Amino acid sequence: MTEPSFSPDLPQRQLLQLLVEKTLKKHGVTAKQVQLTAEEKEQIRQMVQQLQAQVQQYLESLEQRVTEHDVDPNTHTPTKKQGRKTKK
Repeated sequence: MTEPSFSPDLPQRQLLQLLVEKTLKKHGVTAKQVQLTAEEKEQIRQMVQQLQAQVQQYLESLEQRVTEHDVDPNTHTPTKKQGRKTKK
């Protein structure tokens, strides 16, 4: 997987990677020592898929915005036309 030239989460990702590497090195863990069972690998895959789905839902929710036209002025509750898509 190629890294984008700039991503808002790139510094956080780099910091996390550094912290993990330092912690593993401190405890003498190497990549050759790590042996995952098929069940553990599947659990990791499922966690990644869940995280990806959550991120996708979050990104989609950012694309929606509610304006005064989406709310009933008398009851202040959302109307059926709630969540107009923003233009990019």
